Amino acid sequence: MAGAIALVAALVALAIAFHYHFDPHSLARSLAASVKADTGRELEFGEVGFRLLPRPALVLSEVRFGNAAWGSQPWLAQAGEVDADISLLELLAGRLRIEHVEVTHASVLLETDRDGNGNWVMGRADAGSPAWLKAIEIDEISLEEVAFTYRDGATGKTTPVHIDSARLAAGSAAAPIRFDARAAFDGRKMEVAGTIGALAELIANAPAYPVDLDGKSGAASVSVHGTIDQPRDFGRFNLALRAQLPDVADGVAVFGATAPPLGSFSGTAQLTGTLAAPGLSAIDATFGGGGTPEIKLHGAVADLRAASGIDLQLTAAANEWWRPATVSDGPRLPPFRASARYEAGLPRGRSGFEGRRQYRERLAASGASGAAAAHHGQGGVAPDRSLAHRARAG
Repeated sequence: MAGAIALVAALVALAIAFHYHFDPHSLARSLAASVKADTGRELEFGEVGFRLLPRPALVLSEVRFGNAAWGSQPWLAQAGEVDADISLLELLAGRLRIEHVEVTHASVLLETDRDGNGNWVMGRADAGSPAWLKAIEIDEISLEEVAFTYRDGATGKTTPVHIDSARLAAGSAAAPIRFDARAAFDGRKMEVAGTIGALAELIANAPAYPVDLDGKSGAASVSVHGTIDQPRDFGRFNLALRAQLPDVADGVAVFGATAPPLGSFSGTAQLTGTLAAPGLSAIDATFGGGGTPEIKLHGAVADLRAASGIDLQLTAAANEWWRPATVSDGPRLPPFRASARYEAGLPRGRSGFEGRRQYRERLAASGASGAAAAHHGQGGVAPDRSLAHRARAG
């Protein structure tokens, strides 16, 4: 009995000390004011309170963070409830350390305007980490049941992703963030894991922000490793990409695109440039094989959006008699070897006039299935055939 009374007394004393050192309403107002000053966006709360057991926690409901002024909706992010477990010892020492934040039933809208500006860009690009961020330490954030939507302002197309669960962990705002998530995209289950740069670096829009992520969906896998300069604006990429797909057509269909039945895919490339002018270099990709022709692609594309600076080498070969993937029966086709090179938008020189450039476009192909192979059932090479076309634009 005495022990129970002592325990109750201790809990009461703890509650009094917690309430004395920690005013949740004051903290919420202070945080909202600081976020407004640093981002220009509203941070609103419904109910604000705290609980003592099983551990001290700040409890927030109906949390909302404002969207850009031009946004299609008033809120960039909303959460039904946010629970923040607080280290009582750190609080009694005058420091705010949040051991775990749990966000449930949330929605996030990322969108661009017609000019490609993102609603995630806020504050000055050269601004450092805000003071309120440096004063708060968060060890871990977990998300449950989050509806994520991306909207392209130029096309009006929206892409929804449902995050079943996600976890972000870091020792402080200055430490790298460990990340893992389980989500569903277009009805397909996905898993992503890895690390990204510190929260302080992200908010400060620092150069060379590190990204090291690996994802998989069934037998398909994708990895992204490298850095992004000015990550809030997606300023400049330096990312090594690697992907493996069991079926190309099935993989690109997820993004609303179509592709011929080329079979499986594996490849690597380096993503460079900016969001406005992204480029791919060191392209090394292989399509098909295993009963269908194997196609290899090497080269670079300086600007994917403008389709310029293209220099691609294509080779294709079938070492055995084969049948197209779209044909289940019928005659087989003979072995062959072929190669082609495509160049477009490559500068040939300067004309001396400001803003005037010369370009060339050339397509060369050689190799064909041999007539003798078709007749005798053996591989062969017919006389080379080539096609060349040149065009200039100034």
